[in-house]
Amino acid sequence: MEDLKDIIVGKNFVWEGNLEDNNDSRVKIFFRIINSIFEEDTYKISVEIDKIAAKSQGYYSHINSFCNSGKDAINDREYLQMMAGIVEEVSKDFEQFGKFKIFVKSLNCADLPQSINEGKIHRKQTRDVVKDIIRIFKNENGGEYFLPEHFGGDMVYTHPNLGVDFSVELTLDEDFDANDIYVNGAYYTDDETFSIVVTYNPDNKLSYISELIGELNELITHELTHMKQTIRGEYDAFDEPEKPYDYYTQQHELEAQYKGFKRKSKITKKPIEQVVDDWFEKYKEIHNLSDEEMEKVKDKIMSQKD
Repeated sequence: MEDLKDIIVGKNFVWEGNLEDNNDSRVKIFFRIINSIFEEDTYKISVEIDKIAAKSQGYYSHINSFCNSGKDAINDREYLQMMAGIVEEVSKDFEQFGKFKIFVKSLNCADLPQSINEGKIHRKQTRDVVKDIIRIFKNENGGEYFLPEHFGGDMVYTHPNLGVDFSVELTLDEDFDANDIYVNGAYYTDDETFSIVVTYNPDNKLSYISELIGELNELITHELTHMKQTIRGEYDAFDEPEKPYDYYTQQHELEAQYKGFKRKSKITKKPIEQVVDDWFEKYKEIHNLSDEEMEKVKDKIMSQKD
């Protein structure tokens, strides 16, 4: 039986299951056998997550359920759930060889492939940009900042799912007459840049942090959706209608609005209907819709499908 190593090493497996009691945590784990040692009448089999196989089959290396809020590792129960799945898969093919133990290399969020589906492919990029903007907002005054190069490291953010690198031009606009914080932005396709303007009263700066995090998640998800649409040939920033109602009811704009509002709903734990109502009320001077048009646009946004 000691020739099992020649049979098992390099073999690939796939396990699919939920790490929590809901389908939001459903994952498809690609892994392979990297070694097998026969000691004390037992095969000790070493396993590692196979991220290359995962990516080549349409999966990427982040799982929303556990990484979305910044978690770095799965907990003991989630780990045992995954191990049970891996042991089950290995057992199907190799239990006839005798006793064996499974050893899996240490796991973190970056090791766990998650299906790339709508609403999930942008979350790491959104999280990274929000984190950097909040860092600047807390520590700097009004002015212009270029991200991520401001921090002296990378010059661009990388979006491997879309094969695009992008940067952010951030403007912190201090307005002592402002009674709230306002966030606006645009995606420039010619140089893959997001322009983001944050207007706020510096006297109340730190009180805005929570609201700013929600607004940035909405805006960045919105603009990343436009980036995806551009790649698919569905978005042209240079050919937009002039009338506000025509602009806001374009299919690519409805999709981007819905994705952004859904993201903010998840972050703030508010119903998406409330998030949509709040945005259209707060930003009346931006959308310039009549009350009747505004209600029609909101209905169209809520009719979008994931």
